[in-house]
Amino acid sequence: MHLTPRNRLLVAGAGVVLVVILIVGGALLVGSGGAGPSATPSPTAPPSPSPTPIPSPTPTPSPSPSPVAYCPYNGLPLEDPSVLEERTAMLVQVENNPVGRPTSGLNEADLVVEAPVEGDTTRFGPVYLCSEAPAAIGPVRSARYYDVDLWRQLHVMIMHFGAGYAVLREFDQTGMPYVNGISGSWSFFGRSGPKPAPHNVYFDLDGARQAAAGDQFGNRVERAGVPQAPFEFGDGVALPGGRDVTDITIHTASFWSFGWSWDGAGEQWLRSDSGAPATDALTGDRLFATSVVVQEVTEEVLYGELDPGGYPRRRQHLVGSGTGILYVAGQAHDIRWSRPSDDDVTSWTYADSGEPVILPRGKVWWEIVPVGSSIAER
Repeated sequence: MHLTPRNRLLVAGAGVVLVVILIVGGALLVGSGGAGPSATPSPTAPPSPSPTPIPSPTPTPSPSPSPVAYCPYNGLPLEDPSVLEERTAMLVQVENNPVGRPTSGLNEADLVVEAPVEGDTTRFGPVYLCSEAPAAIGPVRSARYYDVDLWRQLHVMIMHFGAGYAVLREFDQTGMPYVNGISGSWSFFGRSGPKPAPHNVYFDLDGARQAAAGDQFGNRVERAGVPQAPFEFGDGVALPGGRDVTDITIHTASFWSFGWSWDGAGEQWLRSDSGAPATDALTGDRLFATSVVVQEVTEEVLYGELDPGGYPRRRQHLVGSGTGILYVAGQAHDIRWSRPSDDDVTSWTYADSGEPVILPRGKVWWEIVPVGSSIAER
């Protein structure tokens, strides 16, 4: 067919229109994802819900360990701390006369004090608070002036059988609580055994504790006060270097001696009197101590005040300062003591360093001896 110029123009225009339609249609197809105008759009997936966080469980706090209660007189832990509130500390005056040996109940004491009496012989003052009561304590004898100092420092009630008039007057003037078994009807004092009087009086600690709990002592319990420690105790005590000692002999007079031997296996000091082993009459065991503290004090001889035997009484001055020796763990350490006033408790320091003395836990035997006493070590 022959196309005229006009027809050519129409055909060309139709071609252009066709091309435009194809281009636009393709664009529509591309824009609709190729599904055509009737295609349904894909549904939008709902968002996944965020998980609710599970709270971490709150840990149950561990109970705090109960503080350990210790006996004030030897530093040993107490199985029953209530004894510190329910019991009254008692110091019993026990003789050290050869006729009265062996003594009873000293190994069960928390602490033992030994001090001179007439002629620079000695007398024991076992203290009972934390331990269970032995079957009998004794032989019990008369009290002395130094008991006032012990009461003020230890807060104890003094249990004794007799005392000089001037001594009792001082007890009353100072307000010291005491029970004198020789006056009054006290069932916990009694005579027994084969020893002759006055070496046969014994003390029933259980009976005395019942009397204290039953308010039979009036305000004596209140005046005794809260038990007070005379020494400082600790665990794992690091002791300074000292002199190695296996045996100690102390002479308070030319005719009176006592001593201690170190038992390394038992880690304790064993008592002797006049060179013979000292034992407890209740068990037959040697008297023992973990630490022996020797305090050298000024002693006054009271020539105007005689005992029934005609010997002048003694007064030990426990206020002031002085020297001493600590025996512990098979060694000797020079120490110093200081007690500025009646209201103070004696403080103890090492002579070389001035550091405070801290004792290992265990029974202490507190030796109060006159200045000038002979102390031999080997």
